[in-house]
Amino acid sequence: MLRAGETSLATVADSTVVTIERHGQHEQWKVHVVTADGQEHNLDISADGRQVLDNSGTHHHSHSADRAKHNKLVHTAELDYRAAIQQITATVDGTITKLHLNFQDGTTVRQANLVDGSGTQHRVTIDAVTGKVLSDRAGSSTARPRPTAGTPHHPDAPHQSHHHR
Repeated sequence: MLRAGETSLATVADSTVVTIERHGQHEQWKVHVVTADGQEHNLDISADGRQVLDNSGTHHHSHSADRAKHNKLVHTAELDYRAAIQQITATVDGTITKLHLNFQDGTTVRQANLVDGSGTQHRVTIDAVTGKVLSDRAGSSTARPRPTAGTPHHPDAPHQSHHHR
């Protein structure tokens, strides 16, 4: 996840990661970045996070409300995606499958979906300005096999098809 974000930021200058998530049967990363002027870019990044597979998803907003929302998101978020990953994985030891920058009740937040070592799904929300954990909602256990003891949960750990990453 970290490498996919870095690759996206290196590809689209002066941008902020808004969403990054695992996608598709090949477990590629889908990364949505927004530039300082509100231009959106959707990139497909290789599973290892090192290669841009597709950068054809560029959107110029014709709606001023969309552009204003994205401008506010990228300008109010003090916590970048790297710091958010650190804070979230310090809260729940697990593997993040999606990280999203959004508004919640007037607060700019980073929300993450992740799976802990026992297979329980979590949704953790942190304040994107202060880094304070606002919520950790644990859901049901996944039907997938549990990782074996010692399996790395680092965001850039190699993906194995029987784990959520």
